[in-house]
Amino acid sequence: MSTSQAITKRYRDKRSLLKLIMPAAKYFNEYLIGRNTKIICENNETYRINWEKQNFMHLCGLRYQKPSGHHHIVQAEVFYDDLLSHKLSIKNIGFTHTNTGILKSKCQVILPALQLDSRTNLLTIKAPANKANVTLYIGNTGFALGLLEKLINDGEYIPSSLRKQDVNSPNLRLSETSPIRVLKTIIE
Repeated sequence: MSTSQAITKRYRDKRSLLKLIMPAAKYFNEYLIGRNTKIICENNETYRINWEKQNFMHLCGLRYQKPSGHHHIVQAEVFYDDLLSHKLSIKNIGFTHTNTGILKSKCQVILPALQLDSRTNLLTIKAPANKANVTLYIGNTGFALGLLEKLINDGEYIPSSLRKQDVNSPNLRLSETSPIRVLKTIIE
């Protein structure tokens, strides 16, 4: 593959990823930013996910640079605002993974992961060897949304990881624990 063909393919990959994430970005903007999702589990435990603009870009597996003398990574909030206002420059988008298949799979499941509807039925305690420092995973057989506990608020979490993977996979949970069934999710 020539250099120009590789560049063309990379732009095509970026455009297809943006098409996949746009419905999720709109949902995120309309229903989640600045709000919490309350998760009620069958063991009577309750968890809260705090949703902020800066969480979205990382869940997609993207990074964003804007020129200003030299390229610099911009805040995730700028990426999100530029995405919604259709001001993103394709050339300024980078991938956090070298494998575009992983990125595409994340982008395919981001909308269901954000919706956390009645198909979101399991919560698992994370496997200790997990690189993402995730505390909990919530999801179903199609996705696992990783949650990181906030240091200042007990029982409150931020979204920090997304995988197109069964939430009950052995590598995502402590082997001696069983998944906890989620009874209800409520956006507050």
